[in-house]
Amino acid sequence: LVCVLLIRRPPRSTPKPSSAASDVYKRQVLEITRNEKDVITKECKKSKEDLENTRKEKDLISKELKQTKEVLETTRNEKDAITKAVSYTHLRATETREDLVCRLLLEKK
Repeated sequence: LVCVLLIRRPPRSTPKPSSAASDVYKRQVLEITRNEKDVITKECKKSKEDLENTRKEKDLISKELKQTKEVLETTRNEKDAITKAVSYTHLRATETREDLVCRLLLEKK
């Protein structure tokens, strides 16, 4: 006859190992001194001011970028107007004496 004896461990006091630690943290009370509160408040105000300054700088940079794009577009349009192709007949019709001399000198080469 074989007799098996099962030895049972007693139940744990807490169901999860981490719950005991979390209970300790829940019971702790955060105490902030008046001086610490003032420091935190000043830091928050400074952060808000920094954020506002950053937004203003971003807006300024955006405006400058927009103006630069407008100038670039205008320059491109002017360049296109300057470099438009014209016919050879038009060139000859509007040729000055200086242009004629230059053309003849270039044709000799």
